[in-house]
This record gives sequence, C-alpha cells and structure tokens, in this order.
Amino acid sequence: MGLMEDCRGLKQMIKSISCKSIYFLGGENVKERDCININREAFNEVKEPRITVIPWTTEDPEKEQMYREIIHKYFMDLGAESVVFLERYHSPKEIKDRIMRANVLYLPGGDIRVLYKEMSKRNYLRQVIKGFKGIIIGNSAGAMILGKEALLVRNQCSEITKGLHLVEFCIHPHYTVNMEKRILRFSENRIIFGIPSKNAMIYRPPSVFEIIGKVTLFIEGKKLGTFYGRRLSIRMI
Repeated sequence: MGLMEDCRGLKQMIKSISCKSIYFLGGENVKERDCININREAFNEVKEPRITVIPWTTEDPEKEQMYREIIHKYFMDLGAESVVFLERYHSPKEIKDRIMRANVLYLPGGDIRVLYKEMSKRNYLRQVIKGFKGIIIGNSAGAMILGKEALLVRNQCSEITKGLHLVEFCIHPHYTVNMEKRILRFSENRIIFGIPSKNAMIYRPPSVFEIIGKVTLFIEGKKLGTFYGRRLSIRMI
C-alpha cells in the first residue's frame, strides 16, 4: 500500500497556513553543513533569499551567538541576500516587520522547550508565522515546534511538550529504529513523521508532500511504514 492510500486523512491535518513550502529537516549539523543541498533547494524557491532566523533555542547566550555566526556565514555562502535575527528585546512591530520583509523564515535546532517558552511570551507570533507567504525551514527542534506536539526523549525519560500547532501532525527528528516503541506509544491519537538526520519532508500547500531521503509514518499507535524517494509526492485530490 502506498503512502497516499495510507494517508487519506492527511488533507485534514493541515491548518490554514499561507506559506509557499515548509521544509521539515530531521536534523542538520550546521557546522558540517550536512543538509546543504536541501537548504539550497529551499533558497532556490525564492528570488534573492532574504532570511529571518528565530534563534531562541538555547538559554546560553554564548552558544546562541556562536550558532548565529555559523548560520549567518552558511546562508550567505549559499547566496542569501541578507540574514537577520530576531532579538528577544524587539518590539512586536520590529518582529513582525523582520518576518514580513523576509522570504525565508528559519527555525534552528536546539531546545524546543526554550523556543516554545520564548514564542509563547509573544502570542501574536504564531499568527505572524501562520500568515507568512514565503518558505519556512525548521531544523530539528525548529521542525518539531511547527507541529501539534513533540516527544522529547532523554535517556530513559520521555516528555511531551507543546508545539505551535501550525499543522496537525507531529515531527520526530533524528529518528532511528530504536525509538520505535516510544513513538508508537506517543502516536496514540496522533500522526507522527519520524525523520532521520540529514533527511527531510517538504509540505507544499495545498496538498503535496515530498520526501528527501526517507520518512517513517506512525498513525494511531501503528507504524504504517517507511517511505523513500528523492521525489515521492503525496497528492490529495
């Protein structure tokens, strides 16, 4: 059975969002640039990429600054016209303006709990992202937060945390088969896409999903399978 047949309900999982595409990255080491071709593809969807980054994925200012510098150089090397970062001290107007001037919105990896806490302080931000017209790229924690909820696994402990609920499904990055039992339990009453590091899933509204590499799908406590393809599209009529 194909992914299209397995996912007849996918059409109902998508909230009303305005973006051109969402790239859900299963995990990139931005120091190594090991998803460079995926980011290049995303940037190529727009003319003269103007990127706004929401960098609030750590409470360590030195670590955040280090990754800002890495991301800025990385994206400029990929041909970005500009790379700007949202600041915690920005006013709502400044944040909205920086997002709306961009055509690529990037949410990096890190700690989803920190990112969710910072974004929850700014209730307007979810609506701003929902109305964004360009390309959204979420890497690891940045991909997780776009979904309904997220499962955090730390050693023998699991924790469920909230997402922005821009889509109805959940993303589990850095997926490996040894996570399967926990994700199966988590998928009761949920739809989960397990995306390994260096792999990605693209959603192109209104009804196309594409897989780069491989993605494993869990629905209602069942594993529906692992789906492969540089260009495996799922179209809902």
